[in-house]
Amino acid sequence: MVLMLASEYDSKGLTTSNSHLTEEYLAWGIRKNDIELLNSANRFIDTCKQEGKLSSMINRWIPFNK
Repeated sequence: MVLMLASEYDSKGLTTSNSHLTEEYLAWGIRKNDIELLNSANRFIDTCKQEGKLSSMINRWIPFNK
């Protein structure tokens, strides 16, 4: 979001900082009793790992992950 806004308002001097100010953890919220959704999410993650796609997806959508 910050990068999008910085590019949108570049002409007004808005820039970004490449330093991390916080460490954010991402999670999916799943109801405790929704076992089907939990299993589906876990299968999706496992499949992405097995196909070698998980790290590329993370790098694509969370580029400052490193």
